[in-house]
Amino acid sequence: MWISPERISASAAALGPLAPYAIGPIALLSGMVTGSNVGSNAALMPVQAALGAAAGLPAAVAPAIQNFAGAAGVALSVGVTAMLCGLLADGTRPAALWRLLWPWGVLVLGLGWAAVPLLGALP
Repeated sequence: MWISPERISASAAALGPLAPYAIGPIALLSGMVTGSNVGSNAALMPVQAALGAAAGLPAAVAPAIQNFAGAAGVALSVGVTAMLCGLLADGTRPAALWRLLWPWGVLVLGLGWAAVPLLGALP
């Protein structure tokens, strides 16, 4: 893992009870940056799983949030929106798509944050 377990534990301790709520935004951003859910998961799944474990979540919750929010972030990535604009070939610019898709990002964050108390309480 490229980030040491000590750093992840320290990050979880610094964030305190808010640590699990960092999983969704980190995943969404990783999907936006990589433009691929596979890339997003490859880059951050071990870190997210360790953060979830350090925060006391059941083993599958943090990876599930990472997979969901990372995949959703792909729709907002620069590469995907540029490709869509090229396929449309009508002069649409990525900024116009981002203005339409920002509620999608907010919804994804809300669902990711809601999953923490709902799924985090599972045995």
